[in-house]
Amino acid sequence: MDKFLVNMAVIKVNWDTSQGDILDNYIPLIGYTLLHTTEDVVSVEEFKVRFREVAEFDIPTGAIITLLKRASKKYGYIKKQQGGTYHINKDAIENSDFVAKRDTEQRKYNQLKDTFISYCDRMFAVKLDSTEVDEYFFDVLFEIAPHLFANVSDIDGLQIEPSERRKYLISKFISNAYKNDQISFESIVSFVRGAMLTETFYYSHPADIKSKMKRVQVFFDTQFLLRSIGYADSAFTVPCIELLEMLRGMSVKLKCFRQTYNEIHKILFAAASILRLYGRLQPNKPGDVFDYFMTKNYSASDVELEISKLEENLNALGITVDETPRHTEAYEIDEKALSQEIIIEIPNQKEEYRNHDIDCLSAIHRLRIGKPQKYLESCVAIFITTNAAIARASMRFFKAEYGISDAPVCMADQVFTTLIWLKAVKKAPDMPKDRLVANCYAATLPSEQLWEKYVDEADKLKQKGTIKEEDYAVLVHSLEARNRLMDLTFGVDDIVQGTLEQVLNSAKAIYVAEVKEELEVVKQRSRAQESKVLNIASKLGQTVRGLVFYSLIVMWIGLLLYGLLKTSPDDLSLSKVISLESWAFLTLIGVTLLNLIFGYKLKDMCGRLSEYAGSKTRQLIEKIFIA
Repeated sequence: MDKFLVNMAVIKVNWDTSQGDILDNYIPLIGYTLLHTTEDVVSVEEFKVRFREVAEFDIPTGAIITLLKRASKKYGYIKKQQGGTYHINKDAIENSDFVAKRDTEQRKYNQLKDTFISYCDRMFAVKLDSTEVDEYFFDVLFEIAPHLFANVSDIDGLQIEPSERRKYLISKFISNAYKNDQISFESIVSFVRGAMLTETFYYSHPADIKSKMKRVQVFFDTQFLLRSIGYADSAFTVPCIELLEMLRGMSVKLKCFRQTYNEIHKILFAAASILRLYGRLQPNKPGDVFDYFMTKNYSASDVELEISKLEENLNALGITVDETPRHTEAYEIDEKALSQEIIIEIPNQKEEYRNHDIDCLSAIHRLRIGKPQKYLESCVAIFITTNAAIARASMRFFKAEYGISDAPVCMADQVFTTLIWLKAVKKAPDMPKDRLVANCYAATLPSEQLWEKYVDEADKLKQKGTIKEEDYAVLVHSLEARNRLMDLTFGVDDIVQGTLEQVLNSAKAIYVAEVKEELEVVKQRSRAQESKVLNIASKLGQTVRGLVFYSLIVMWIGLLLYGLLKTSPDDLSLSKVISLESWAFLTLIGVTLLNLIFGYKLKDMCGRLSEYAGSKTRQLIEKIFIA
C-alpha cells in the first residue's frame, strides 16, 4: 500500500519538473519496471503484469501501449519486434533517477505516518499501528480518484470498507496540517496530485488528454450551482469557481436545466418564507444553503433579493438555463431501474431529489441520442454533480444498459475537475490543494443521517423540558456543538445516551470561556481608552493652565503700564473718578497696597485663577468621555 502512495508522489515530482506531456511523468516508473524484468523480451500483457507488481496499480491497456511507445521512441528503453513483443535495452535505463526520487518520497511518507499517529494519540486518544495507517491515507483517494482506487493491485486483499471514523480522523489531520504543518500537508498533496494525474488514464486516451471540449455541453447540479454562486463556505465555493474559470477559458458551454434552476428557486423561496415566519432557519445538514444563510445573518428580504438576482448570478458565472430536451420513445431509459441503483447508493435520499437527478440523467442521455460516448472530449453533453454516489449509481446503470462509456453520463465534480485541470491552458495552480481541503472540510461536518438523529434527540429533550430553548439553540446552531459532536462520534451516525449532554456542556464551556475572554478584552480596551482620555485631559488642563496664567500676567503687566503711563489723572475730583482711566488707576493702587500691606502677590492670584481654569477643563473632558 505505501509503495503505491509513494509511486503517486514520485509521479507528482516528475510533473513538477516537466509540467509538460503527462506521459513523461510515468516514464521513470516504466523504466524501473523494465529494468527489473528478468527476461530481455517482454509482451504488452507480460509487462502489464510486471507493472502491476512494481507500481501496485493497473492502468488501461491502451495507456500501457502508449507509454511503451514513448519509452521506445523518445527514450530508447525498448525496441519493438515482430509479433508485438519488445526487446529491453537495460543499458539505456541505468541512468534513471527513479530510485533516488522514490527513496526520498518514502522517507517523507514514513515521517508523515509518524506525525499522523502522534496526532491521533494526542488529540483523540486513538492509538494506531503503523501497519494500518496506510489505509487512512489511501482512503483520501476514494472520491478524488475513484477508478484508480478500484484498480490498486491488492484492493480485494485490503478489504477497505467505508469508515466514517477513519474518514473523520484523516480529514481532521489534513485540515490541521493545512493550517499548522505545511510539511505534512505537502506530503499528502504529493500523492493526491499524482493520483489525480493517473486518474485521467481511465477516461481519455493518453493522446487526447489535452484535447479541448468546445462542443461539449456541461450541465451542473443544484448543489454545485449553489456553491458557485457563493451560498457556502469558501472551502466549497473555491473549487467550483476554479472549475468554471477553466471551462470558460476553454470556451466550453456551461449550462443548467430549467428544472435545476426551478429547484434552486424553490430552495431560496423556502428559506425566505421560513425566515419571514420564524426568523430562523434550521439546516437540513451543516454546510447547506440554510446553514450559510444563518451564519451570515440573512433576513427574509436579503434572501428575496438573492431570488430576484438568481438568473443574473448564473449568467455572471457564464451559465445559461436550458429547457430539457423533448422526450423521445427511442431514447427513453428505465427510470425505475435507475432509481433502484440510486437507492442502493443513497437509501435515505428524498424522493423529490432522486426524481430530479433521474430527470437530469435522462435528459443527458437524450442529448447524446442514446449512444455511449467513447471520449470525454466529444461526448456531446455531461452532467456534473457534487454527489459522487449519484455518479457511481448512474455509471453502473448506463454501463449495464448501454455498454461501457469512457465518458459517463454523469461525473463527480472533483473527478471532472481533475480532467479539466490537465486540459486547461491556464491551470488553477492551487486546484489540487483546494479540492483536498474541500473534501476534508466536508468530512468534518456531520452527515445528513447523523445530523437528523442528533436534531431528533435535541427535539425530544426540549419537548420533555430537559433542556431550555437557549440550550436547544446552542445544540443546533453553534459551531462548537457540531465540532464536539463529531469529536465524540467520529462522524458515525449513532447517538448514544449522554452524547447531547456532553456536546451541550462542552459548547457552553467554550461559550463561557469565549465570553470571559471577550469581557477581558473589553475591559483592557476600556482601561486603555480611559487612560488615553485621562492623559489627554491632563495635557489639556496643563495647556489651559499655562494659557490662563500667562494671559493674566500679561494683562496685569499691561494694566500696570497703562496705569502708570496713561491713566494718572490730573486731579481726583468726583467727575474724574467715574472715568475708565480713574478706575484703572485706582485698581492699580489697590493691588499695590494689597501687595505692600498684606503681602498679596499678583503672581499667586494669577496662579490660582489658572489652576481653577485648568481643573474645570479636565473635569469637563472626563465627564464627557468617561461614564
